[in-house]
Amino acid sequence: MARRYYIDRYSDEVVPCDCTLEGWAAWLAKGGNRGEAGRDEGDSWSFAPPAHGTEYRASVLHFLRDVTVTRDDADGLTFNPPLIEGLGFAAVGSLAGGWGCDEILDPGAIAEGLTDEICPLIEKGETGTLAVAFNEPDVTLRFELGEGGTPRLIVAGVLN
Repeated sequence: MARRYYIDRYSDEVVPCDCTLEGWAAWLAKGGNRGEAGRDEGDSWSFAPPAHGTEYRASVLHFLRDVTVTRDDADGLTFNPPLIEGLGFAAVGSLAGGWGCDEILDPGAIAEGLTDEICPLIEKGETGTLAVAFNEPDVTLRFELGEGGTPRLIVAGVLN
């Protein structure tokens, strides 16, 4: 199980880095996309590195182990382990391998998304993997420069 953090200011359908505290700290410390080839100066994800103590609001997903899903020839779905009620996130993919924005499912309609007649995410007779997570309360993350100037991000408080 793992927690992933999504800083409100820098997350939409895509995220710019690994969504761990370490991944965000490294990305923020270099000024986001600043200086990357192909980025223009108006890029909203290019900025001066934050000062020690800068805070960010973030949502949190607590990922469970991946779920294997098998679709039989009659559109039946088998989930192993079984899906748990109250999921806040589901996507065809895995926590380790990731997923694209087109693979994200409505957690209240997972079966419908997987077996959609026009664009099924898992074809009849195939097996796939789902990354599933619960929503946790939003948090405040604080950017800090540790010993030797090492960037880190810490959870400074819970918001909801």
